[in-house]
Formats: sequence, structure tokens, C-alpha cells
Amino acid sequence: MKCKKVHTRLLSFYEGTLPQGEMEQVKRHLDQCETCRQLYHQILASWKMAGEERIPYQPFFYTRVRQRMANQSRPAGSRVRHLARTAIQPALFFVVLGLGITIGIQLGKGIGSQQTAQVENQQNEYLEAYAENQFWNGFQLESLEQELFFADTTSLTRSLNKQEDSHE
Repeated sequence: MKCKKVHTRLLSFYEGTLPQGEMEQVKRHLDQCETCRQLYHQILASWKMAGEERIPYQPFFYTRVRQRMANQSRPAGSRVRHLARTAIQPALFFVVLGLGITIGIQLGKGIGSQQTAQVENQQNEYLEAYAENQFWNGFQLESLEQELFFADTTSLTRSLNKQEDSHE
């Protein structure tokens, strides 16, 4: 048996949990190999120095501890908190959620139609203003013509406004 394989089995050899055939192989190797024998003696010394105490296996340890914790009486304030967490808190959550959804729906109904009408009016106004400044009788104006045309239309508009004011 090789040293590495023996090293992995030394604790099991010490505890006596190896199968009989492997126990004999490890024992023969320890008799022949000085390095492994020294390592085994170091392990033995460490276990003796630590004074290993074996803890007996206790089945159902967890369930007994859990039952003991459950059997302890709860204070009165703890029961109220438990009731609040299990019943009142979820109910309050759903009330707030429903209220939020209702308010959202009501806000959505009122704003949508007004906002859509405003956007359409703004788009129409923009297109009309653009068409007034860029086109005349279906032809696109050049920049010099735009300035002349705009100056003429503003003076014409002013004179028309003065005439309407004088007729009234």
C-alpha cells in the first residue's frame, strides 16, 4: 500500500473502523515505513493530549430541543404580536393595495382623454404655424421670401385689425 493511501486511512485505523483486510495492510505498511509510523505516532499523541471525549449519538436531538422550545409559555404581548402578524398585517396590506389600484384607475380615466385632446390640438397648431411660415399657395418659400412674406402679412394683419376696430 502507498504512503498517500495509508495517510488517508490512519484515523480509521486508529478507531478500528477499517475492514479487516485493509487493517492488516495498513499495519504491515506502518511496520515497514518509518515516515508513516512517525505520522501515526504524532496522531496518537495529539488525540491523547486533546483528551478526546466521545459524544454519544443522540437520535431525535433536534426534535426534542424544538419541542422544549415550543412548550415554553409565551408572554401576553407576544400573542398579540403573533395575531397582528398573522391576521391584521395581510389584511391591511390588501386594503392599501386595493385603495392604490382604485386611485390609479380613477386618475387614469380623468387624465387620459384631456391629455390626448391637448396633444392633438398642439400638433395641429404646430402644423398650421409651420405651413404658414414655410408655404404660400402650395409652394415652398425660400428664406428671403419668407422674411418678405412674413413682414407683408404682419403689416396686412395690423391694418385689418385697425379697420375692424374702427368699424366697431
